[in-house]
Amino acid sequence: MEVKELEEKLEEYLDELEYIKNLSPQTIKNYNASIGKFIKYLKKEKIEKLDNLLNILKKYIIYLKKNKKNLQSSINTHITNIAIFFNHLDISINTKKLIGKDKNKNKPPKYLESEEIDEIIATIPKNNIRDKTIILTLYHTGLRVSELTNLNKNDIKPTDNFKVFKINVKEGKGGKYRITFLDKQTYELIQKMIYKRTRKGRSESENAPLFQSNKMQRISVRSIQTLVKKYAIIADKKRIENGLETKFEDLLSPHTLRHSYTINLLNNNNKPINMVQKLLGHSSIQTTQIYSNVGIDKIKDDYQNVNW
Repeated sequence: MEVKELEEKLEEYLDELEYIKNLSPQTIKNYNASIGKFIKYLKKEKIEKLDNLLNILKKYIIYLKKNKKNLQSSINTHITNIAIFFNHLDISINTKKLIGKDKNKNKPPKYLESEEIDEIIATIPKNNIRDKTIILTLYHTGLRVSELTNLNKNDIKPTDNFKVFKINVKEGKGGKYRITFLDKQTYELIQKMIYKRTRKGRSESENAPLFQSNKMQRISVRSIQTLVKKYAIIADKKRIENGLETKFEDLLSPHTLRHSYTINLLNNNNKPINMVQKLLGHSSIQTTQIYSNVGIDKIKDDYQNVNW
């Protein structure tokens, strides 16, 4: 196969993912990114024919690691996506010869303690209710950032006792739906946010985006990632002023807020792992079990306090 055919084949493949396989926009975007970068690399290297695809992919992996400094986990994802695409074209690739061992796979996830979350929240101006609400909603629900951006106003409903609130989540993975919950305090903050943006007589339907940009459009994933990083940098500057070490710029992201939510449920509140699995939308309980290893220091401390 010639390289110039690949772009056309990619467009056909993306259409199939969307209209036949009904995959989520984020999943389709990921496939497009992986395959698109590979096509760009082929053009850069002036490769016109895929006569020895396995060798080409080996050189591509070296390029990603050596020149682009990609993590092994990221490279494995790219290669898997590329292999699935070529399999669609009836070109088989033996990924066992390409997928490297991810040394970070079993490392415990990074997370923040509740005091550190408070430190971040303290950097947000009091009049910026939206940004505070976004960060607290991520922390108090464990939603993926794409799931947060997909929320509409009518996706949050009160339960019978009005102490917790039900969220109908369209999952970022697979386009499925699940139910999760929100505390009353964060729900009230959401209501304040909505009131602030509509109090000047601006009408808004019940299926309007819950979190909006300054232009009153649905906020993007990139915008949320940027605002979270902004407050991480501000918090680190405040730590420097107080003679403390910096830590948030490398630690804080929407996904570490999801990790922090999970650790808080499992290790600080001792909630059953199968319950946490459902709240997070993990298809496998093995994914959730990674978090249960994080609290080993706490277990050690508790064991030391046992009376024999």
